[in-house]
Amino acid sequence: MRHKIKKLIKATIACLMALSIIQFNWTAKAASPNVSVEINSSWTNHGDIWGNGAVLRIDGDIAFCLQGNKGVHAGANDRIDPEDIGLSELQMNELALIAWYGYRSHPSTTNYFLTQNLIWKYLNYNSYTTSASYPTLASQQSFFDSVMNKVNHFHDHPSFDKQTFTANANETLEITDTNGVLSGLTIESVSDTNVTKSGNTLKVTPTVASADTLTIKFNRGFTSAQTKTNFVVRNGNSQAVSTCTGKDPYGAYVKVKVNKFGKVQITKRDESSNKIVQREGVEYEIHKAADNSLVSTITSNDKGIAESGLLLFGD
Repeated sequence: MRHKIKKLIKATIACLMALSIIQFNWTAKAASPNVSVEINSSWTNHGDIWGNGAVLRIDGDIAFCLQGNKGVHAGANDRIDPEDIGLSELQMNELALIAWYGYRSHPSTTNYFLTQNLIWKYLNYNSYTTSASYPTLASQQSFFDSVMNKVNHFHDHPSFDKQTFTANANETLEITDTNGVLSGLTIESVSDTNVTKSGNTLKVTPTVASADTLTIKFNRGFTSAQTKTNFVVRNGNSQAVSTCTGKDPYGAYVKVKVNKFGKVQITKRDESSNKIVQREGVEYEIHKAADNSLVSTITSNDKGIAESGLLLFGD
């Protein structure tokens, strides 16, 4: 078994070394159906990689090998249907997530080669490369497990997903996610409203300028480099290559209804008995807290209760 593994490693590295001796800078014209696959040997500049490795690019974008038992054709390649190499839409989407969590969300040379190994492993190929820090597949397993855990839980939703809450303008509403998902989400901006998160607690502070009902959406924070169209290329029967990108398909949201108006009710009570003093015709002034300007004057009724009309929250 040990001899067989060494043989696989040598075969893979030999393939990569053969591919990495030339750098290609060809760019496809807009009208051409072909795209350029470029190979360079930048791994050798980092010292942590055992042997020469190849970093792949499709028209300048980082890409990954999808068939560990074939060589890559550098230069012009044609787009193919993923089904041509037996890949389903689900697999393509999960490959995009592997590329995101493994490499693009934390780009580094080491993460690139580990992600390439995980892609081969996910697709059931025995090909892999090693480094001084990761000399065996076993030493890379914790990386694989961490990435795949995020992939498998990508679509998990916070406990308040699709629920509706109510908040007063200029007051902060706190909503706790008991599923522990919120901390890993990105909040889409909401106009005239301050929306933040603290760990797994969502904090929403609407204003009087906010919409009457807010829809706060969440995503996984994909960068523009990760949200490009996902496709596969190859030349003839060469190894298929893909950028493993795609849209951010995450979908969770929460609605918040905003109370912008309220009433003030004032009663006069006896200090000793705490009973309402039924005194009619008593006037009370309502002032803004910010500048003490007069907002309204209200008068008590025959039950001793004075109530204002609708007032903006924050007055």
